Amino acid sequence: MESNGNSRGTIASYGAELKLAQSEIGAETPVAEITPEMITTYFESPRVRLLRNGKPKSQLSIDKTRRVLRLAIDWAVRENWIATSPVPILMLTGLLSLD
Repeated sequence: MESNGNSRGTIASYGAELKLAQSEIGAETPVAEITPEMITTYFESPRVRLLRNGKPKSQLSIDKTRRVLRLAIDWAVRENWIATSPVPILMLTGLLSLD
């Protein structure tokens, strides 16, 4: 990301989002074994949708958290780590919203 001109703050923020995804999906889960159901469960999880005090996060924050995982998975597809993205296709097209 640094070579693409992203700031240290952006890199740290994306890193924190990916650590959250790892903690929810499982850090030992190989990317090739991540299923659409796992993605949906993560996207709907309280840690994605709620603040620590239990109040709802802003939609911008929720969308960013979801986008970071989607971008990481898209990168894994481009790098041939996996053949296809497990992110449900209806979410990618915007036809399905979890909100």
